[in-house]
Amino acid sequence: MLQKKYVIPAVLLGLVTIGGGTAYAANAGVPMAAFAGFSATQQAAVTQAHEIRQEAHTKAQAVLTSAGITREQM
Repeated sequence: MLQKKYVIPAVLLGLVTIGGGTAYAANAGVPMAAFAGFSATQQAAVTQAHEIRQEAHTKAQAVLTSAGITREQM
């Protein structure tokens, strides 16, 4: 009986550790992993929106820079 008292929590801890490690490894370094539940069309839309935001940010920075406005002044 004493063995079961320690074995079950140890097995559960091991499963949680392995499961968590596996989930982390599967999602590490993949920005789209957060959108894994989305359809392919939805994932494409998220990617396109991100690219549009980056392009707009770059253009806005160029306008400010050409006007002589720095980040510190903002």
